[in-house]
Amino acid sequence: MYQKLTLKNYRAIFLNLLTAIVLLGVFGIQKAEAGAWPVRPGKVLVSLTGSYFNANQIWDKYGKKTDYPDGGYYRSYGLSLYAEIGVSRNLTIVTSIPYISNTFTNNTYKSTGSGLGDAEIGGRIYITNIKFKFYLAAQGTIIVPMYTNNTNGRNLGYQAFGTDAKIIGSGSGKMGGTKSFYYTVELGGRQYSSGEGPLQLRGTASFGLNLDPKNQIALSGNGVYSSSDDKNFTGNIAQVKDFSYVQASINGGHSFTKDFSMFVGYSQFFVGRNTGVGSNFTVSLVNKF
Repeated sequence: MYQKLTLKNYRAIFLNLLTAIVLLGVFGIQKAEAGAWPVRPGKVLVSLTGSYFNANQIWDKYGKKTDYPDGGYYRSYGLSLYAEIGVSRNLTIVTSIPYISNTFTNNTYKSTGSGLGDAEIGGRIYITNIKFKFYLAAQGTIIVPMYTNNTNGRNLGYQAFGTDAKIIGSGSGKMGGTKSFYYTVELGGRQYSSGEGPLQLRGTASFGLNLDPKNQIALSGNGVYSSSDDKNFTGNIAQVKDFSYVQASINGGHSFTKDFSMFVGYSQFFVGRNTGVGSNFTVSLVNKF
């Protein structure tokens, strides 16, 4: 007999598929040459990122900065696993799954939640390149909440399926004869399936400079515009659907080997609406197989 597919069934199926893909990437692929971009057929890139976000102030619905009411704050720790696996010269599988621990509290109330967040799986199509210096790609993923809407889960996200699509342009070149640079621009959006969305538009631009063969530095900026009929804002950022922000980041990277690198980053939110005035610290480990 056929079993009715519920949200729990979808999560279980998705987690099994995601686990198989990540294990394939980590254990089943031989090492590739450094700098394979895009990821070549049969090769894989795996990234593990830890993050810490803290906000003691908020922007209200008019974009005015103010303190959290009643001495409140929002704090989030995250650990995210990302993998990109080369299928053919023009196609890769992309997947990610985060583990999140969020806390929203003030003098009279505290909400916490820890667990798997919104996982994503999909594909990236490399449309074209110009002299192997500039690449244009399109990516699409589905979003699957890996938590349930209970007391512990309400602080992890919207608990809604969704889709994400974006166009990515990346390039590289020489600067000053000895140093090289690279850049990436991403434009896209995502739609959640719940009755009140939200619909989000997203954009990112980054510029990096290779200081020497082992060290690099990068500056980036990104913004999100999220629209929903649900205008409620309680200060619990994970649950807010109607908001916007712009943030800037600085990152430094070091290559320990041709395949293994570490990146450290700091970002600050500069403009916002219905969101936290926060800062974010990240540490990423990247390995190419």
